[in-house]
Amino acid sequence: MTMNPTHTFNLVTQPWIPVVTLDGSAQLVSLRDALVHAPAYRGVSANLPHSNAAVLRLLLAVLHRNFGPANADAWGALWSRKTFDRAILDAYFETWESRFDLFDPLHPFMQQRHPLVNEKPVQDLRQLVGGGDTFTLFDHVMDVTPFRLTPAEAALMLLSVQSFGLAGLCHPQLGLVYTDAPCSRGVIFFVEGKTLYETLMFNLIQYNPPRPSALLQIEPDRPAWEVDDPYLPERTRPLGHLDFLTWPNRRILLIPEEYNGQSFVTRITAAPGLVLSAEVRNPMMHYRIDPGQRTGHETVKILRFSEGRALWRDSYALLDLNNPQVETPRALAWMGELMADAILSHRRLHLAAYGMCTEPGKAKVHFYRGERFEFDDRILSDRILVSHLNSAITRGEELRRELWSVMTKLATLYISFNADHEDGRKPDPKDVQNLVNHWNAEGLYWNRLELPFYTFLNRLSEDPAGALQAWESELRAAFRSAYQQTANGLGENQKALKAVAQTQGLVSRAIKKVLEDIPQEG
Repeated sequence: MTMNPTHTFNLVTQPWIPVVTLDGSAQLVSLRDALVHAPAYRGVSANLPHSNAAVLRLLLAVLHRNFGPANADAWGALWSRKTFDRAILDAYFETWESRFDLFDPLHPFMQQRHPLVNEKPVQDLRQLVGGGDTFTLFDHVMDVTPFRLTPAEAALMLLSVQSFGLAGLCHPQLGLVYTDAPCSRGVIFFVEGKTLYETLMFNLIQYNPPRPSALLQIEPDRPAWEVDDPYLPERTRPLGHLDFLTWPNRRILLIPEEYNGQSFVTRITAAPGLVLSAEVRNPMMHYRIDPGQRTGHETVKILRFSEGRALWRDSYALLDLNNPQVETPRALAWMGELMADAILSHRRLHLAAYGMCTEPGKAKVHFYRGERFEFDDRILSDRILVSHLNSAITRGEELRRELWSVMTKLATLYISFNADHEDGRKPDPKDVQNLVNHWNAEGLYWNRLELPFYTFLNRLSEDPAGALQAWESELRAAFRSAYQQTANGLGENQKALKAVAQTQGLVSRAIKKVLEDIPQEG
């Protein structure tokens, strides 16, 4: 092992971005290739979902810097080219080439060493994005001794940390606490197309950079690699969209060493970077807004991943662009504008969601997730279709509440044989709730509905009435199935038979209560 002062890995020309080609093969490509040849790739395909989002944010930052677009017409002109202008990109990369070198001695890409911190093993980089020893971004290097990353792996991890680092850890030398990065905690949304080019274009929202400072004559909003010191001026609010997309939440330096003639990253320095104000809203996230009519204070809640709740259950809130109580991802609203102005023709779109389920306030990741569903773009502009979607989701939720009520009654009678008698023993409510949770009838209910919902969504634009009728039939079937699977698992002892006998009738009444205008089966 020897130190080599000439380590270099330029992200513009070296392959490091994982993509899938149109024929389904996987490969690594350079930053330039990912943009210039974007129509030849299906999309980015990193091992972990949130790393895909981190790479897409980088690609969008480069595109916004070079192409805007200033308005819908400018976007349309870009779209008509069917590719990104190679000459413009090459000129930009030539100007800033050294700033994209992962090991540049003066301005390493998205890095800066804090002068007061010591070096530590590169595996500590995992702690900065949460998950500790369970973080397996690069499974094939986890068993290497000593632990080391290739430059390509280190670049991907660096971007993931800067975008998704979690608050909760305290730096032992500085006594400073790491804060949440711009994309942590919430779900990050992208509108996806058939190719990487379409995906990038669909998320290339309107961008008008702020005017240069009258005194300094420099553009205030620039990506981090264009700034000699991206941590200055100290700020908690981005100077613009480019500053936000490349926000330096951590102050990291990757330290390379040579093994068998190749460069690897084996050590790092790390410290907290810029603190992002909690009031700054991420345009790639979805927010629920309570105007606070009772309290006088507006409350904003972010859509997060949670265990047992699939994304499709929030599809109405995501696709309703006219609801004043939500702030939908900006790319969705942008698609609605482009299609309303006939700049983009009608098509089926995919909404992709990336992120992780975390423990509030802690650097703890429960799981990473990537989800997507397909929808007809007409839903974005047709209020009637949105109303039908709302009705479908609402009835599903109402029937879920009825299922909980039936399961609670079943659990009560199962625990206490005579609980239905006036003088019978009433079980502890906690025991009832624990048993209902153990049965997980709600999980059975929602799992059965996921595929039927996508069928409903695909059919909605062409046949709203038929789609709703079929969906409600699926709701009834899912309710009955969840109840019956639970009941069948209780066995045939007297206690179980009585509990089932006294709750079977509740099933039909619950379904009728929610779907009373739908003819009942059998």
